[in-house]
Amino acid sequence: MDGKRVVTAIVLTLIVAWIVLAASLAVYVIIAASLAAMGLWEFLTIAGRKSAGLSRVIAWWVGMGFVASALWGRGQVPSPDAIVLAVGIIVLFGLQLMRPLNRASLLGIALGLTGALYVGWLFGFIIRLKLLPNGTAWVVLLLLTAKAGDVGAYLVGTRWGRHRLLPRVSPNKSVEGALGGLAFSVVGAVAVQRAGWVTSLPEAVILGVLLGALAQLGDLVESMIKRDYGVKDSGSLFPGLGGALDLIDSLLFTAPVLYAYVVLVHGVV
Repeated sequence: MDGKRVVTAIVLTLIVAWIVLAASLAVYVIIAASLAAMGLWEFLTIAGRKSAGLSRVIAWWVGMGFVASALWGRGQVPSPDAIVLAVGIIVLFGLQLMRPLNRASLLGIALGLTGALYVGWLFGFIIRLKLLPNGTAWVVLLLLTAKAGDVGAYLVGTRWGRHRLLPRVSPNKSVEGALGGLAFSVVGAVAVQRAGWVTSLPEAVILGVLLGALAQLGDLVESMIKRDYGVKDSGSLFPGLGGALDLIDSLLFTAPVLYAYVVLVHGVV
């Protein structure tokens, strides 16, 4: 399994590097939207185990509407996100009225909207980030800090992990691994800064810690969801790594925060 994990990680790293650095914007958007689509469907499939009232297809389309809104309007008023959310809520509630039983109706609506927002809306920011001036560099910073943190947490945790971080959510994660992941995230951010792409050195360190912590939070949140529903992986798309949601979980909280940071601190719109 470890061999599969390493091979898959290497292949994905090469593909992602090409997508971010060399591929056209259209290819970038198509790949990002595809990952969001698969990850959202995996989430809704897991959530459907406890709610027969979950309208997976409609919730999926609402979530993908959020992804599309990252391109449509690009922040113009009225906000595309607000339109998608309003229409999605109306449709999801309307569909519940057509079900023969009222059992778990609100739960089905809540889970559908949660999936649409959690995966569709949050992951849409990785497209918004790419569209910003110097967007490629910001995406590289995002990916390098998040994924370097994944590698650091795994390496340090397996070698020196002694104290459990949050055993009720993820029994294999350790405090030592979390600290190692943060250190690797900072190194990744500093590497981007040293390459002359973005940020000063102090800013790189701050972003490394912030994004590294948020990436680990995203990973823990997905672990909590999977543990609640009794599944090991969200899917089997990537051998040794799991599904699309397993691949992007560390980006769901980091992409919106980095986007907000760039817009507010650097005054980029």
